[in-house]
Amino acid sequence: GFFQHERLVHLIVTVTFAILTMMSIIASIMISNPMLLVLTLLFLVLLVPYIMHYYTLENEVQKMYNQYDEILKHLS
Repeated sequence: GFFQHERLVHLIVTVTFAILTMMSIIASIMISNPMLLVLTLLFLVLLVPYIMHYYTLENEVQKMYNQYDEILKHLS
């Protein structure tokens, strides 16, 4: 429960950007507007590093939970 709120916020932002990226890809294919292609590229530029950040965040939180469990086990 320590980092649950932060993890949820990051998940919501990641999913929102993924949905917006998919919507802009579909719109740029259907409408063939060059500005929509630019918008799609901008979403991808934001989405890819954010997914990498979210992946790193999740791994580090899992490591911290394991350390917390080890501390509790040693205290018992």
